[in-house]
Amino acid sequence: GTERQMAGKDKKNALQEMGPEVQVTTLGTFQLKIEDAVIKDDLSRSRRIWNLLAYIVTHRDKNIPQEEFIDLLWPDEDIVNPANALKTLLYRTRVTLLPGLGPEINLILSQRGSYSWNNTMPCKVDAEVFAELAQRAADKKLPADQRMALYKDAVDLYKGDFLPKLADQLWVIPLSTYYHGLYVQAAIEYAALLKAAEKYAEMAEVCSNAVRIEAYDERLHGLLITALMRQGKNVAALNHYETATELLYRNLGVRPSAELRALYQEIMKEQQSLETDLGVIQEDLRETAARSGAFVCEYGFFREAYRLEVRRAARQGSCVHIALLT
Repeated sequence: GTERQMAGKDKKNALQEMGPEVQVTTLGTFQLKIEDAVIKDDLSRSRRIWNLLAYIVTHRDKNIPQEEFIDLLWPDEDIVNPANALKTLLYRTRVTLLPGLGPEINLILSQRGSYSWNNTMPCKVDAEVFAELAQRAADKKLPADQRMALYKDAVDLYKGDFLPKLADQLWVIPLSTYYHGLYVQAAIEYAALLKAAEKYAEMAEVCSNAVRIEAYDERLHGLLITALMRQGKNVAALNHYETATELLYRNLGVRPSAELRALYQEIMKEQQSLETDLGVIQEDLRETAARSGAFVCEYGFFREAYRLEVRRAARQGSCVHIALLT
């Protein structure tokens, strides 16, 4: 009995020495979860606290000199005693974390003019897990079903861009760009695999989530339109085509690519055989005609409307004028 008690005590001491796992969320928001305690970046209004904490978590494999922290936290400010200001901020950080963690847990260690993450506590960062999953899924030597499973886990993790409340920080920008690009590519490749497997509902969901995060990638819009069409949702596909082409033109000045125009033509061919109830058609036309403002359309449709107007003008003996505004 005594031996079992000693063994249990040794195991408990080993666990305490190792520390509980810290689960860090950086995609879409910033929070730390340790057992039942959750610390979110809305607990304090001080961005410097969360900037410090996010930086030390991201660079937890090294000791960070206090000069590096001072340059990070006060880049354009001339403060009298920067070392003391840093110590004060570290104290405020620990006070912010204290209600959730308790005094026995110390996440930040200080030694000889530098600071580091307490690596006796295992740490899992969602962005790093996401990147590993996406990179593994990109291996085309793996079976398609295994790649799809990896991609699903990866895109499900990506709730938004890296540290959005710190998006203007110079050290965050390259990491955010990297993870964002990796997510877009993962979503595109995952959607292509789902298309090949004829899993169109899942494909539409993946693409719909992706265009909320990256609204200006034409490939994602094309895949979403395709997924809707393959489910027989041609009206939804046409609506998204119109929304996407207007968004791309208004914000980027980009006209629809040949691929998107081909999808549009495919939708229109399908639409011709969908509805045979004249009453339904008239009601749809009535609602369309009631829209206010200028009539805006993509070039393929404009070309057909122009041909119609030219023929009407020829019959009536009038002329048609065309103008280009740039």
